[in-house]
Amino acid sequence: MSNQSDSRERILGSIRQAIKINPNLHSRPKHIRLPQANFDESYFRAQLVTAQAIVLEASVDQQIPDLVAKLCRQRSLPCKVAVAEGELTKLDWKTAGIEMCDKLEKEISVSVTGCDGAIAETGQIMVTNRKQDAWLSLVAEVHVAVVNLSKLYSSLDELADIIGANPPSTTVLICGPSRTADIEQTLVMGAHGPREVCAILLDNSTTDNKNNSQTD
Repeated sequence: MSNQSDSRERILGSIRQAIKINPNLHSRPKHIRLPQANFDESYFRAQLVTAQAIVLEASVDQQIPDLVAKLCRQRSLPCKVAVAEGELTKLDWKTAGIEMCDKLEKEISVSVTGCDGAIAETGQIMVTNRKQDAWLSLVAEVHVAVVNLSKLYSSLDELADIIGANPPSTTVLICGPSRTADIEQTLVMGAHGPREVCAILLDNSTTDNKNNSQTD
């Protein structure tokens, strides 16, 4: 018997002996999944907080620049922000004291993007390059993601519905700030991306209902 075979038999023998001593070693705990009915807006907010994301609320689009400006002031960051192309660039950032900067600047302190969808089960925010620059979610010290709650899905099972029939070439799933740990389990924030992630939850259903009531 070769040395390789000897080593293999010794390893397997140790495993068999360990299982005899503790029969439960060979069994793996089953993943217990909560009913999908629990994966709602409240669950999503809780998951964001658990992932150490900052959660802010907005009922109309124009509140977004004011919230971003306040965030910059609280962190003593320049009110110079990279905003992803699309509807967000049409907001009145100037009145809020925000200067939209060149996205190709060497250092971007704050970036603002929209999202294609969000997953309540995991607290994840999906940013793609379908209508915006998805890479902006990765390069700034602070990433602000505007999450329209009308795009909130219950679980990862619905990921295919979010992506659609024509998948984008770039998809980023965000769950809190970037982090990593070394062999001594020392946690480092912002190692591969933003040090902070802020989710602005846009719920304009109240505004829409109010407008509809006025129309009626």
